[in-house]
Amino acid sequence: MRIESGVEGAGGGAASAEVDFLRRVSRAVEAGDDASLRVVLRARWGLSDLVRFATSCRRAVRVAAMRCLGCCGYRGAVFALVGGLRDEDASICEAAEDGLWRFWFGAAGVSGRRKLAVAVELIEEGRQAAAIATLDQLIEQAPEFAEAYHQRGTAMQLAGDAPGALVSYERAAVLEPSHFAAWCGVGRTQA
Repeated sequence: MRIESGVEGAGGGAASAEVDFLRRVSRAVEAGDDASLRVVLRARWGLSDLVRFATSCRRAVRVAAMRCLGCCGYRGAVFALVGGLRDEDASICEAAEDGLWRFWFGAAGVSGRRKLAVAVELIEEGRQAAAIATLDQLIEQAPEFAEAYHQRGTAMQLAGDAPGALVSYERAAVLEPSHFAAWCGVGRTQA
């Protein structure tokens, strides 16, 4: 994701803070380097700062803030990201959706994200039984990990187990009420 700065030469105050924010996060955002981005964020900004940047009048700042909110790990970030889905600017909506997916995939930490990536790869390869087994193990280790339930619902649905998929999608939606893909899964299983 390329961040185009729209704040060069800005004056002091909020504009200066936005210039500093873009300067410090742009390289990691553009590279998709969430680990480096988290280090920069933890050293400089909290959730309230990121939410403030997400409401900037400058598009580049809002896009970068949505990306940062998705990888920061702050639970309250979800509310700002959901708000970004309603933005009039399609690039903000896209950044907010990307941020939500990053948040959901990272909600169980690095080891959970790794195991989830293995399961997603198994799903993409059509190896649903192996994916379900991997996700069952992950859910046992991290029972509050909504994305694991969502992906298990996907694998179950692809394997032809609509009732099992519905249970998994519903659990994901209970754990993460803003999980639009889990809600879509609930609808697909009942169609």
